[in-house]
Amino acid sequence: MSSQILGLFVPSITLILAGAFAALWLRMRDARHVLAFSGTYMLVGLGFLLFHYAAAPTNIPAMIAVHTLYSVAGIMMFWGLYHRVGLYAPIRLFAVIQAITAVLMSVSIVGDDMRPWLYSANVGHGLIFALAARDLMQLGIRTSIDKVIVWVVGICSAMFFARPVLSIIVTQRMTVEVYKSSDYYALLMVAVGVLTLALAMSIVAAVLQDQMSMVREDSENDHLTGLKMRRAFEQSAMDMIDRGTRKNVPVSMIVADIDHFKQVNDIWGHQSGDRAIVAFGKLIQRMVRADDVCGRIGGEEFCIMIWNCELDPAERLAERVREAFAAMPHDGINSDVRLTASFGVATCRPQEGFGKLFARADAALYRAKEAGRNQVLADRREEKREPMAENAAAALATDEAA
Repeated sequence: MSSQILGLFVPSITLILAGAFAALWLRMRDARHVLAFSGTYMLVGLGFLLFHYAAAPTNIPAMIAVHTLYSVAGIMMFWGLYHRVGLYAPIRLFAVIQAITAVLMSVSIVGDDMRPWLYSANVGHGLIFALAARDLMQLGIRTSIDKVIVWVVGICSAMFFARPVLSIIVTQRMTVEVYKSSDYYALLMVAVGVLTLALAMSIVAAVLQDQMSMVREDSENDHLTGLKMRRAFEQSAMDMIDRGTRKNVPVSMIVADIDHFKQVNDIWGHQSGDRAIVAFGKLIQRMVRADDVCGRIGGEEFCIMIWNCELDPAERLAERVREAFAAMPHDGINSDVRLTASFGVATCRPQEGFGKLFARADAALYRAKEAGRNQVLADRREEKREPMAENAAAALATDEAA
């Protein structure tokens, strides 16, 4: 009776989790990795049921079927974890490992001894979990929840590698009946259930955190361009300036404004104007790096914060954007007409906040407008010294001369 209860323990947990992930996916249809997690736990549950009630070393087709269910489940789960953080999943490598494992299981099973099956299956699963933990640790950690997922995956890998060793310690020969009725199997079921639940809860927490981040981004981003709106941009810009000050890294700002935009709306209509706004937003998104921040801070006004960038490179970036936009055709606007934009550039000075930096870049933009538009001007003026500082410096020079 206890064996029957244990046989239903893990499948019950996994099937409940499969339903939970399916319900999450119904609310997040674009998140395909969530559907993959649902399929993962469905296959794991089916695999446990088949192993507990039908599989035996003498029934090689059933054992291969169990291994196939587990293998596909593992590959689906890791595809989901990789996809969630934007990584390419080495699906072919994982499939090759599990195929080799299946061959080893088929040729190594002798009689009704469970040990060859345990050795082959667990080493294969352990290797895949170890490779995934390595990849996610190196490239996929974004939050503390991601770290928890990596740790749980690593612990699962260690468990897979430990199981063959423990089976040798427990017994020298293990039939399926002895294996399923042993205290070792009972403890293993509990451990697997706990780790399965821990990994699932970690993934659920990560998915919910992703959903909250998406909601926050939707509220912070401009619906036309996808760029940050003014308030969100200013906060990101202030954070970048603070980080640059702490790390002694240069930070520059570009302020851009589409020229004669009111005339665009008046002549060709607001829809054409909106398309021009979208085109400019996509252009600057393509031309900046992941560490930079872009925002639409007004109707036709945009701002870019550039990380680790001095004034001259920032000015060259603005010039590339200007040239690309000036050469770009626009839907709804005559094919012989090209829109242009003006740019102001400034680099953050020591102890300077967002307000002063923006004022200098915006003043440079104003001068570019006044000079005829469709050009880039950088703020190269020397920082004005305070009168008290100038007087103190003059007095010091007089004292030294005396």
